[in-house]
Amino acid sequence: MTDVVGVDPSQEMINRGVIAFPNLQLLHNTKSRLPFMDDYFDLIVVCGVFTCIADETQCSCIMTELNRLLKLNGIIHIVEFCHELGHSSVNDIGITMKHRTPKQMSELVNTFKMLSSEVKTTTTISGRQANAYNYFGIKVI
Repeated sequence: MTDVVGVDPSQEMINRGVIAFPNLQLLHNTKSRLPFMDDYFDLIVVCGVFTCIADETQCSCIMTELNRLLKLNGIIHIVEFCHELGHSSVNDIGITMKHRTPKQMSELVNTFKMLSSEVKTTTTISGRQANAYNYFGIKVI
């Protein structure tokens, strides 16, 4: 059996997810600690989370929480917008987006053993071209 759980601090994003994927378990959560036991997940996928958080301390706290939740030998996949020089902007709905450099992203994920890492060109939801940092890691400690 496969269990999939989606978590987001935005109720609007949860509502959109429920409409698009009515059979998926989606959880609205604004707290820094998620309501799951230690070593709960075999796989964690993080997409666009760190791009929406400008504060480095908050990003480090999130990485600590993801490490707590991931089982030993569990896989983490992170996809985030990035920019070779670092870049901040405000998106179409007023959210400040921080595009860290690939080096900053690799430093952020250093609690995991890297399996692969690459930067790819992608198209944003608004149709713009952007670079995305694509990372796969494994929890070994």
